[in-house]
Amino acid sequence: MRRLGGAGAKCSVISIRCLDRTSVSDVQKISGLPRPGKEGNREGMGCMSPETFSGHVRQYCEWAGSNTHDMGAVHRILRALMEGAASLKASGEPEAERAAPGLPQEVPWSETKRFADFPFQCYPVVFWPEVVHPEGPFTENIHEDFAHIYAELRHGLQALEAGDLKRAVGYWRDSYFFHWGHHASSAIWAIEWHVQRTPGATLAPEGCGAAASAGDGTVALG
Repeated sequence: MRRLGGAGAKCSVISIRCLDRTSVSDVQKISGLPRPGKEGNREGMGCMSPETFSGHVRQYCEWAGSNTHDMGAVHRILRALMEGAASLKASGEPEAERAAPGLPQEVPWSETKRFADFPFQCYPVVFWPEVVHPEGPFTENIHEDFAHIYAELRHGLQALEAGDLKRAVGYWRDSYFFHWGHHASSAIWAIEWHVQRTPGATLAPEGCGAAASAGDGTVALG
């Protein structure tokens, strides 16, 4: 988080939001998720298969690694990832106790530059940006959010491509609670905030009208 220094100022500090001091049980209480091993911990949660989830991971990594970064596409992908991450487990494996996966993956500042074509960069940390902090307005950087998500998902994808599905799934799930999930939820909120305040902005993928996107989970706010 940084204080906005004036018109055109860059968001220049990579922030690492990591619940390194929050226990797994605390996270579960906050999120409302049932604890592993308790009755009803997976029934009715609409668990996503690891194959489907890894498909969304690949979509995000392809989006991040491309030369164009469509806002509607990443909004849809991030929503799908957040829907499946919390209850993710390898097929046929018992659900393991969630644990902190260690320090987040390193994200060089240069990694954020790949998202320079995205429609916006900075967003307020509160929904009421007109309420100014005594020290000045503070902003977050969605380019940083994208870079942190990319680093964590790509790390798990490397394990999957090496043939270790269990390790990949465990890393994606645990790092969701302790790191990349915070960046994903912030990015989703920021995109929806931007669409609400920008005339003509839409979350339909490029080249698609509202009617064409209505069945694929995208939304147009306004």
